[in-house]
Amino acid sequence: MATLLLLAGVVTLGVRRGVAEAPARQRLEQALRAQVQARSAELTLTRERVGALDRQVAAGRSRQRRAAERQARSAADVAALGPPGGWAAVRGPGVRITLSGRLPDGVGVGAGVGITDHDVADLVNVLWIAGAEAISVNQVRLTTLSAIRAAANVILVGLLPVTAPYVIEALGDAGELGTRLERSAVVDRLRNQPDSPATALTVTRPATMTLPAAPLPVLRNVRRTG
Repeated sequence: MATLLLLAGVVTLGVRRGVAEAPARQRLEQALRAQVQARSAELTLTRERVGALDRQVAAGRSRQRRAAERQARSAADVAALGPPGGWAAVRGPGVRITLSGRLPDGVGVGAGVGITDHDVADLVNVLWIAGAEAISVNQVRLTTLSAIRAAANVILVGLLPVTAPYVIEALGDAGELGTRLERSAVVDRLRNQPDSPATALTVTRPATMTLPAAPLPVLRNVRRTG
């Protein structure tokens, strides 16, 4: 009987303690549940931030790849335009014109007296029209920006002075260039007319010539788009 009473007392005490501790457990469970929810929200936000950063990195790599592709295409375009544009050295067959002028008293051979910038420019124009792919005057390479003009008694090709004898070299079909030159009114005037300023004009057709590259131009008034 005493044992039963003791057991009943223990059970009653446990029930009372359980009832007393129930609110505390609930509060603990609620606190833990709130912490789990907060951690889950932080994890979700972190994942979203990581995803956004991944997209930014991917976009940056894509822009970098496109920029590298544009740079490669630009480099290829520059390389392709270098020979015809004059900014790359070229080698091949063609024609060579050597032009000398009249001499005043006391002046050495080759002074080039009487030959003007127009005479040189006329010969160059005949070569361009005949299909020349590259031209130089006294090893000064011509480009689309080159001008042949006079400064006092000096002929300038671009900004560089050239002196007689004037050697004009043009790469291309030597047969076509030579034929067009010989038939041109410019060569006839310089070679055959009594009032010609030239004392000698020869045209040869070397199997191979090398024309130097012109300096790259400095563009001051243009800017890249995009």
